[in-house]
Amino acid sequence: MSQAAVTAGRGGLNLAWRRLRRNPAGIASAVLFAAILFACFPGAPLWVSHVCHHSPNDQNIQGYISSGGHRVPVVANDGTPIGPGWRACYILGADANGRDLFVRILYGGRVSLESASCPPSYVWAWRCCWGSPPGTRAASPTR
Repeated sequence: MSQAAVTAGRGGLNLAWRRLRRNPAGIASAVLFAAILFACFPGAPLWVSHVCHHSPNDQNIQGYISSGGHRVPVVANDGTPIGPGWRACYILGADANGRDLFVRILYGGRVSLESASCPPSYVWAWRCCWGSPPGTRAASPTR
């Protein structure tokens, strides 16, 4: 029996995984992308429901938060919003309307990732519906 008959071929996914394991920048990018996916999809609603208790569109112009034992306005009387700090809500601060910037960034990431994943699926569906029938007619054995 020859060596070629004994050796099994490697699949494309196996070869891609072997190449990725040898690329530290690729692994770091995959880990970062997974962290962004986790932060945006299950993380954003969990953060809103369990930690912050307000949606990205809730305006809190006249509201107050407790920061360092003091009652601090979200938007000061002169229109200056609260800045970033280590607290449960308003980690990155607020905008002029009193909306939490961290929550808005998480939900904005969700929208960006959803809109980036939709066009490839539309193209795939379009090609399957409109590209397959002409391709099968052109390759028919009767021509």
